[in-house]
Amino acid sequence: MVLGVVRQLVGQARTHVGAKAERDLRSALQDTVDEVGAVAAKEGVDCHFRKGGMVMLARNSAQLERARQELAEARSFGYRDEDLELLSASKARELVGASRALGALYRPHCATIHPARLARGLAELVERLGVSIFEKTAVKRIAPGRVVTAHGTVRAEAVVRPPRDTARDCPRHTGT
Repeated sequence: MVLGVVRQLVGQARTHVGAKAERDLRSALQDTVDEVGAVAAKEGVDCHFRKGGMVMLARNSAQLERARQELAEARSFGYRDEDLELLSASKARELVGASRALGALYRPHCATIHPARLARGLAELVERLGVSIFEKTAVKRIAPGRVVTAHGTVRAEAVVRPPRDTARDCPRHTGT
């Protein structure tokens, strides 16, 4: 699910504002992985953070061709082996221990976390810093710089709307 959201965001950046914005977004997303790991380590948030990259195996010729196409597209946007690498069949099998792999795409910037532990750990951290968290607060409307709830209006410089699949009960941004 997360990878799908990331692909959608990157695709929208490329379509709407161009290749430079797409590169900048990918770079920011890659930097975010390291930032999450650094904050978790510094603040003692035990979210099982492990940065080891992501491997997408190609186990048939169609998957291998799609991997080659994805790599070619990434190269056209200026990505290097440090960002995305097509692994040979032997290297892919060696890396993940899978049989019949014809190759793989390797993204070194990816990490795994335990999302619930991260959310709980960050919530505890910000509460120790004096922030109040109000869970299960109904949102009536989202507008630039404010969120109107059943209990009042929250104002902020930036309001970030959650991804669509996690915000199905949240009214759409009104633009007012």
